Amino acid sequence: MEKRDLEGGLDVSGLHEKSSGGEVLLRTSIVGLLTALMRKVGAVCVQVERMNRMVIAVLQFSLDMSKEGGGLYLVEEGCELWSALIAASTKYTKEVRMLFPMTERILGVDFDNLREVFRVMESYALLGGDEFMNEFGDALKSILMRALGAVKDRGCLAAADILNSMLIRFPGQGVRYMAEILRDMLAKVFAKRESQVVSCAFVGLLARAVLTNIEEFETLVLERDESKCVDLMDCLVENLDAMYGLAIRKRTVACLCMVMRRYWASEAIRMRFGAVASVIVQVVRQEENAGNETGLAGREGRSLRCWLPSTGRRLAAGLKETALLRAV
Repeated sequence: MEKRDLEGGLDVSGLHEKSSGGEVLLRTSIVGLLTALMRKVGAVCVQVERMNRMVIAVLQFSLDMSKEGGGLYLVEEGCELWSALIAASTKYTKEVRMLFPMTERILGVDFDNLREVFRVMESYALLGGDEFMNEFGDALKSILMRALGAVKDRGCLAAADILNSMLIRFPGQGVRYMAEILRDMLAKVFAKRESQVVSCAFVGLLARAVLTNIEEFETLVLERDESKCVDLMDCLVENLDAMYGLAIRKRTVACLCMVMRRYWASEAIRMRFGAVASVIVQVVRQEENAGNETGLAGREGRSLRCWLPSTGRRLAAGLKETALLRAV
């Protein structure tokens, strides 16, 4: 499909008609059709001014949570269309930017569509970059803080996914921006207030933050408290067995090695050498098995030993010795 094929737009006149059973079905069908179109030829759609205006208008209606809008029954379909629009967009336009405040209004009603809204928020951060963060960074942080304190496991996991993406996308400012959230996560992990699956996600995110900028992490999150550093190491080790996926385990072990090397002068840290060494061997063996059986290490492009800090490489190299294993 080419640009000229979409110049005429689509007939969405039924969208604003009075609401009844038939109209609700029609509106749902219109939003679904636009979503399918955006997913198939979205790159072309966003270049056609009339199509772009129409999609924005449909979104404004579908995400409107007032009595006059369709958000009360179209919000899920609207979020799907919203995600498709952002995925197809190559520029952070004024029209796209002006839709973002609707995330707060949707979640202000309830958290039923939390995962869909979080997916949209993550896409905004990736598309808008620094411009988005400068304008909506505080609002985004407020939403995440509120959600982390009020939702169940699925919502917490969705929030952790967004924060993980933001640390990757904004390595220079991510830890500083998320310091308050990270401190809250740290306190919840220490207090064991979350389920095992959420604790693992939080610990994995904390490990990502350490690897992203350990100086800011120890200043803004650990607040230069050595006892918190020791407790963090214990949490990393305790949760590693329950972590799903080799990537998060590798990240956790790399974090342990970095912290151990940085705080080696601490007796409390040195006392945890055996536990850290044991989990390094565990993850190294897991990676070797995955590489031999499925080629996972090759697809990832680097093995665990390549990106562990030097402390970890030395530990991993020596741990197969029986005497050291007995000491562990």
